[in-house]
Amino acid sequence: MGALFKASPVKEEKKESGGSSIEVATRVGTLIMMRPSEEILVGEEFKEFDVKPEIKDLSAKLIYDGDRLLVSTLLKNLGNIHIRKEEFSGTIEIKGPEGEVVKNLEISSHIILPGTSYALGELWKIPEKIKKGEKKPYSISVTIEVKTPYDKTVKVEKTRSLEF
Repeated sequence: MGALFKASPVKEEKKESGGSSIEVATRVGTLIMMRPSEEILVGEEFKEFDVKPEIKDLSAKLIYDGDRLLVSTLLKNLGNIHIRKEEFSGTIEIKGPEGEVVKNLEISSHIILPGTSYALGELWKIPEKIKKGEKKPYSISVTIEVKTPYDKTVKVEKTRSLEF
């Protein structure tokens, strides 16, 4: 829902002064987001509010001359209400060649409106012992959890491999 407010100057009676005058009007718009806490009855049916996150893309690349790993996740909100920061949590798990966990990173949360996508990016400084060794395959897994208005949690995951 949106609201537009307009302020207009009060028109005063103009005297013949031979000069010109200027009128100033301002407008301010605001977007109001409403989030119901329960199902709503529309007609004879309940209208359900869905949270449907989907990981559309997961990429990982070495940057800063192989000093850091940038893990980027494109998260799309396919539901009909916005995902709020307070209800969002995510982790990136990096596993070594033998399946051992090398690093767990927390993903910074973000508001994602319905029908939109947001690229979540996290940087990991690669330890010297990994950088100086021979290239090996690593597994990068992203897990994102979003809490619904009905106190359930929707979980999405995606994994990819990368050699560094």
